[in-house]
Amino acid sequence: MPVLDATGRSSAITGAANGIGAETARALARRGASLALIDRDRAGLARLAEELQATGAAVTTHPVDLRDDAAAASAGAEIEEAHPALQTLITCAGSSMLGSLD
Repeated sequence: MPVLDATGRSSAITGAANGIGAETARALARRGASLALIDRDRAGLARLAEELQATGAAVTTHPVDLRDDAAAASAGAEIEEAHPALQTLITCAGSSMLGSLD
């Protein structure tokens, strides 16, 4: 399987403030990617951005609750402006509902 060539390219990551999203951001930063970090946890985004920027990574943060359609569209426009040639979108954010499928 080919490895994603991230050097000099941009990736957007949802759920980036912690967990799998943060680890994905760290891995892509090590590969030279520019990152758009997306999460509703402002403090977590700021901590991760500071960590990655200290290693020389190019990072923008986009605090948004993706359940809010208008806020998500606005964040999308911000990301497009900051990263006009976005290569990948990695979704590590999500929500779940418990119950029957009916």
